[in-house]
Amino acid sequence: MLTKHIQSLQHSLIKDFIKLRKDKNYRYEKKQVLIMGKKMVFELSHLPYEYLICKDPKDAISLKAKNLIVTNETIFQKITGLKSIEPYIAVLPMPNLPFKNKSYVLILDQISDPGNLGTLFRSALGLGFTGIILTEKSVDPFNDKALRSAKGATFLIPFVHMQKEKITPFLSSSTFFVADLTGNDIKNVSFAPPLALILSHESLGAGFWKNAQTIKIPMKNKVDSLNVATSGSILMYTMKSL
Repeated sequence: MLTKHIQSLQHSLIKDFIKLRKDKNYRYEKKQVLIMGKKMVFELSHLPYEYLICKDPKDAISLKAKNLIVTNETIFQKITGLKSIEPYIAVLPMPNLPFKNKSYVLILDQISDPGNLGTLFRSALGLGFTGIILTEKSVDPFNDKALRSAKGATFLIPFVHMQKEKITPFLSSSTFFVADLTGNDIKNVSFAPPLALILSHESLGAGFWKNAQTIKIPMKNKVDSLNVATSGSILMYTMKSL
C-alpha cells in the first residue's frame, strides 16, 4: 500500500474525492464511489479499495487498499461535507453484480429522497429480495446520503437502471404489485414468486403500470399513510412471509 501525506485542499486528489461525492456524472464517468464512516469502510473491506483516506496511518493497519492518503480534520470535513465524521473514507469501483435471480424484485419508480432510497436498499437486502430496478428520475444510489442510509447494501444487492417501458419485458414471468393507498389490503392478497413490488414517487404516487395489482397496508388511528421507506419495508416483509 503506497502512502501519501496530503495537507492541502488544493491537491488534485482531494479535489477528485470531493467531486466524486458531489457530482453524479463524474462518478459514472470514473466508475468510482466514495464511502465514509468506520462501519461501512470495515464492512466492505473485502472489496478492492483504490484509496483509503485516514488521519492516522495506524487507523489503516487492518485494512487494504492500493493507496493510503493521510490527511487532516479540515480536509476530512471538506471531502465528506460533514462537520463530524469518523476518520475513515474509501474510494472503490462501482459494483457490477449480475442480476440473475428475479424471484423477488423491488422497483423504485422516481424515488427522489436519498434517505428513503438508501433505507429501501438496506431493507431489500435484509428481507431477502433478489434485486432492485431503478426507473428514470430516481435519485442516484451512490448519492452520499443514500449510501449512508443503505449502510453498505448498495454494494451487496444487484440493481440496474432501466426505462419504465423495458421493465415488463425484463420481468416477463413476474406478477407486479403496486403500493397504492387505494389498493387491496395485503392481508387479502396471495404472494408467490416471481414477483415485483413497485414503489413510486413519495408525493406523486403510483403511475400507470399495465397488469399490476394494487396493494396497501391497512392503517389505524386516523393515520392514512407511511413514508415510502417504512411502507416498502413492511410490504417486502409481508411478501416474503405469506
